[in-house]
Amino acid sequence: MLVLYWTVTGESKVNMKQSDLPSPGKIRIAHELRARAAEAISGVQVFAKKNASGKARTAKQLSDFFTACATALSGFIDATAPTVSTRVRTATNTLTITFSEALDTGVVPATSAFVLTPTRTVTAVSVVGSTVVVTATGVVATDSVAYTKPATKALRDRVGNQVASFSGVIA
Repeated sequence: MLVLYWTVTGESKVNMKQSDLPSPGKIRIAHELRARAAEAISGVQVFAKKNASGKARTAKQLSDFFTACATALSGFIDATAPTVSTRVRTATNTLTITFSEALDTGVVPATSAFVLTPTRTVTAVSVVGSTVVVTATGVVATDSVAYTKPATKALRDRVGNQVASFSGVIA
């Protein structure tokens, strides 16, 4: 962990720590980028302590720089949550729900997140690609299925956008 120390009027002060910043992700220079950002923020903190009139100017310049970085990346950000495309009975005890994009197969909600009406007992849930397979007793094509987004293990896409609660008739 990198901790930057600056001397301000003869006194050592701990300012922005690298560990206080989130990881920039899996990029080659992630560690260095995080360290340099912490260093830049600390520099603004030191300058603000030394020069009250420069406080707003230096902070604004650094903020404008980070905003420009975020704007340059905005076209690459996936902020769209998956939506239901189809709900189909695929076997006597199976309902397959297809989504608009691939889901995170490592996150599977509990069976209690799904309710079939009329009442059917949901016995299993699996996530495969862009589909969720719900196994329940006696699924009928005219049943309704409801998904209530749970607090943990909610359905989500590969970047973490969570599926909203939904309900609808099975085809």
